Amino acid sequence: MRRTLVVVFFSLLHLAARGQEHYLDLVGPLPTLPRQPLAVAQVLDGRAREVPIGLVYRGASNRASAVLFRHDLATDLTSFLQAQLPAAAGRHPVVLCVRQLRVGEVPGGRAEKAIADLTLDVYTHLPDGYHFVRTTGASTSGRPVAAPGSHSARLVLLLAECLTQLDAADWPAAATRPALALGQLRGDAPPPLAAGGPRGPGPAILRQAPRRGIYYRFEQFLANEPDTGLTFHLDTLKPAKRLPPLAKLQWAGVARVRPLVPAGAGQWQVPPGAWGFCDGRQLFVQHHQQFFPLHRQGSFFTFVGEAPLDLEYARALAEAQVRAQSSLVARVAVPDRTAEPLAYALDMHSGGRAPLADLPARPRADTAYVYIYRPATTITPERVPVYVDGHEVGTLRPGEYLELPWPASAKPCQLCLGGLRTATPCQYLVPNPARQSYLKVDLAATPGPWQWVPPAQAEADLDALDQRHP
Repeated sequence: MRRTLVVVFFSLLHLAARGQEHYLDLVGPLPTLPRQPLAVAQVLDGRAREVPIGLVYRGASNRASAVLFRHDLATDLTSFLQAQLPAAAGRHPVVLCVRQLRVGEVPGGRAEKAIADLTLDVYTHLPDGYHFVRTTGASTSGRPVAAPGSHSARLVLLLAECLTQLDAADWPAAATRPALALGQLRGDAPPPLAAGGPRGPGPAILRQAPRRGIYYRFEQFLANEPDTGLTFHLDTLKPAKRLPPLAKLQWAGVARVRPLVPAGAGQWQVPPGAWGFCDGRQLFVQHHQQFFPLHRQGSFFTFVGEAPLDLEYARALAEAQVRAQSSLVARVAVPDRTAEPLAYALDMHSGGRAPLADLPARPRADTAYVYIYRPATTITPERVPVYVDGHEVGTLRPGEYLELPWPASAKPCQLCLGGLRTATPCQYLVPNPARQSYLKVDLAATPGPWQWVPPAQAEADLDALDQRHP
């Protein structure tokens, strides 16, 4: 993965050297930042890797252009924000550490889509050092605008949304957190404020059984207070035809669902503005207009969603299109990894989503364990093969369970059942190395046979199965 990103980075530099670049110019007519009692002293590039920002596409040949800053991320954002939010009496002096930034376009024939994601860690500068305040995050997607500066404007709007989230910041509490030196901020990994401990018992979603309903805001999710007044049902989606071949193969057999609410005249629609939902057992989060199941990892949640645009493939495709103007055939020598299953983490400060592999490393166990079991009351079929990443690891008969070890990493685990007459026999998850994960196989369940079971209930179920086979 790291080698691929390095190749992509130098490939984008190569595009820039050939004049194929799109600069984020934070000058001229841009959206105005909201009035905030803040003074931005500095912006740091705290991304886990020096990854490219993105690509845009121009001209009749859909030529790829690398998205760049005129100088660099830290320099240009610092200049812009210092001009917008200068030091003044009564303002909190802050340092912003960028953890994630993507600005660009996803090609799609006549329907290119502009995307932008931003995640910031905010630190306040006090006499004894820098104290973590909170993480803020924002994202957007939609049709790109051809007007010059449209991507720069999107970035400013994300900055505005992130800074507005500081309206709820607890500045006195921040002053009690450990002080850090400026040089420590890039490598800092702030613990989730929602985790509980000395700061409190943690949010309700970590302490209570999730309630059925629609979440429209991240704060509703934390408080376990969905909108329960809407009637909704789950709609199982057909496999997306738009997926690249590799991704289509990897997602085959995995259920995709969405909530539908009444829209009048006998029609149904996805709830406008839905952040996520709960079907009464399983939590789901919306990520780029699709819903994916959330799995708890101690004090935060993960999900397996689609990987972003493969920049290396996009670069190779753009160059092939240029070659095709002078020859009838132009091969693309690299595979397209766009939309393949990728592990994401849900930021418990802001509700932002970021690839799990991009998060700062945390101490964790070497191996995670997943237990899969079938109730003893199940009758047919007699034997169900179980596959992990395409390899058979055992079989399940009624009243049996399997213990599956999994290396603790950011790689998603694919579980599948064989010999079933169902279109959705598979499931992706990121096993939790901090505690066991439990799944019950219910062949009659919809939209698929996999059911997540709380640890206490699962342990009781497994104890009962053990007593049947002393």
